[in-house]
Amino acid sequence: MRVLGGTLRLSAGFTQTLGTAVVNHGILAVTGTFQMNGGTVSVSESGSEIQATGPFQQDGGSVVLDGGFGQLTAASVNLARGSLTLFGGILYAVGGVTIQPGATLYGGYGNIHGDVFNSGIFDMIQGSLLASLYITGNYTQAENATLRMGLNGRAAGANGQLTVSGNAYLAGTLTVEALNGTLPLQGDWFRLIHVGQFVGAFTTVLLPSVGSGHWLLAYNSPEGWLSITVI
Repeated sequence: MRVLGGTLRLSAGFTQTLGTAVVNHGILAVTGTFQMNGGTVSVSESGSEIQATGPFQQDGGSVVLDGGFGQLTAASVNLARGSLTLFGGILYAVGGVTIQPGATLYGGYGNIHGDVFNSGIFDMIQGSLLASLYITGNYTQAENATLRMGLNGRAAGANGQLTVSGNAYLAGTLTVEALNGTLPLQGDWFRLIHVGQFVGAFTTVLLPSVGSGHWLLAYNSPEGWLSITVI
């Protein structure tokens, strides 16, 4: 299915099982549930949008929101299997975004409007891209979940950043990886996550090798930031 302009309205829900659905410079408006069982859905370019009055339920396949703020709007987004990639895209979900075990949310850059509940993998490494993602809401990470972030150079700001307007309720694993041969040295400082308030802490933190010194991880240093420093 291809929506290449205008609006296609489906009044009894929609199920994607095989093949590719493309929304480019158009709107796919679904009354009811958008059920994603397999295949691929691509929403690209500004003004392109999937609208669902009910939940977006993903049980397989891959969804990509890219190319200048492709947008997905649904009552809630539940990722049970497969992957959803924000590569310049926007998610609107009043009922929140849930990443279950077996699912991955790839956050290159973009915006999520709604609380995020991570029990799977939230991966903010997109090749060599320095991911920048903004969550309008709270971020909750379960004990079995992973947040993956990257460093791409030693300069201040040469790292992915996650901004949460609300609180971050933390557990599980934070993995930070050095990209393209980056080898942090003593004195290097990276701000990773900015939140309204930290509640709890990551249970496990995996940081890359350093050329000299060792890592110090600090919450609220400065206020509202989770930062890592080689000392």
